[in-house]
Amino acid sequence: MFTNMTKLFLTFIFSLSLSASTYKILDDPIDSLSARVALIMKAEQNIYISKYIFKKDQIGMTTLAFLRLKKRKAQLENSPIDIKLLLDGFGSSGLPIEVLIHLEEEGIEIKFYNDLYNKKNLGKMIFKGRFFYRMHDKFQISDSKWVISGGRNIENSYYDLGSINFLDRDVLASDEVAQDVSKHFLSFWNNNKTSTQVNLGLGTRAKCLSKYGHLSLKQCLKKLRKVGSEILDNHLKDFRNLAKKKDIDLNFYQKEIENLDSNKKVRFFSDSLDIKGNYKNTLSKELVKLAMKAKKKILIETAYFVPTENFMKIIDEKLKNNVQVTLITNSVHSSDMPIAYAAFHKYKKDLLKLGYEKNRIKIYEYQGKVVNSPYAQYLHAKSAVIDDSVSIIGSYNLDKLSKNFNSEVAIVSYEPEDALILGESIRNHIKYSYRLGDDGYICQPNECQYVNDQFIGGSRLFPHASYKQIRKINRSLKLLSSKFTKKKGVGPWLERRI
Repeated sequence: MFTNMTKLFLTFIFSLSLSASTYKILDDPIDSLSARVALIMKAEQNIYISKYIFKKDQIGMTTLAFLRLKKRKAQLENSPIDIKLLLDGFGSSGLPIEVLIHLEEEGIEIKFYNDLYNKKNLGKMIFKGRFFYRMHDKFQISDSKWVISGGRNIENSYYDLGSINFLDRDVLASDEVAQDVSKHFLSFWNNNKTSTQVNLGLGTRAKCLSKYGHLSLKQCLKKLRKVGSEILDNHLKDFRNLAKKKDIDLNFYQKEIENLDSNKKVRFFSDSLDIKGNYKNTLSKELVKLAMKAKKKILIETAYFVPTENFMKIIDEKLKNNVQVTLITNSVHSSDMPIAYAAFHKYKKDLLKLGYEKNRIKIYEYQGKVVNSPYAQYLHAKSAVIDDSVSIIGSYNLDKLSKNFNSEVAIVSYEPEDALILGESIRNHIKYSYRLGDDGYICQPNECQYVNDQFIGGSRLFPHASYKQIRKINRSLKLLSSKFTKKKGVGPWLERRI
């Protein structure tokens, strides 16, 4: 056992590893968008962006237009600014080659992580097992002073601008935390084995011939750059109207950021690369350490939930030590990934047996608009609160992809006031969710009851789900558990990657 003096010493050592930072939770999608635009325009030295999904829609193209605007302004003022984007080579593969080539000419650097469309590297990725390793980080850095990170990608549906939208969360941090995130970004950026520049391969040449009628790549590049410039010009014009319509605050920095408390105890955690450019799973180990310290409560919000064996052991131990564990994830109706939900569905009964009779895990499935939720339809947030004192917001899902394959990040606050804000936000989403009964069946309002400390009485597996949604789940369940897939190893192989 530690003596009191030893505990005090260890607490002091731990406090030295914490950074002084802001920690502003951005639940509102328009606030998150306003903050991103504000910090792009405020930047003077550098802007670094890392995303899994960067779409060619209004938000995606407008973001690139603002980056170009900032770069041009800096050049006019003779004050160079370093702008770099590191995007996943699968999730962000749809960006127009015209825009990428135009931005390259403007001095904005773009690289892709494990680019599946780079034929030069594709063979190496398959041979060296990097094919499934994806850049799932989500952050934007300005001047290594400010960073926005969380679950949101760059796509209309994450900012309440899609036909169906994602319920998500970001956090704004600063100073030493932003510096740590910058170092993380540059470590991936500088690794040429995994991060490569835009590839002008056969696809570009074919497009030059079929769409623009140019045999010469040199002549075609001029046309591509011109078209790319026009695309960004048009989206920037459209955004001005959108800003008025959606109340996007272009003065967000002065109103909400400039005077934030920057002395909070905050820390940045992430996965990393080794010297050879191989992925190192380090974030999940840090999250386990945080969970193991829980004494009273663990509250989790995760879009995709496929528990690992280690997760089950940790939760079982915590429940048996009278720690309350509550988790909210997607339902059939609110999930955009049927196969991920199907994988979670297989574990329901085992999860609900963890702990002991008087203390089981409470699992809620978010229902979205069918229960008149004022929030978006698809749950995409990745957050947790421990003992009402530690807040975790990041890109990490509680699934095997995040643990074994994806590069992930998280920003952690050790301030109780932040934990209270985050906890209230998660509980507000639980209000529009149904809890699982003891047998895995969903308990609709006033349906289940406590009997001998067991929450029992659920009657339906997939309430509110359409016939089409249920068919998708059934197909996914068959794929994961059929004799053929087990014999061929496809089911277990898929599940390891979900």
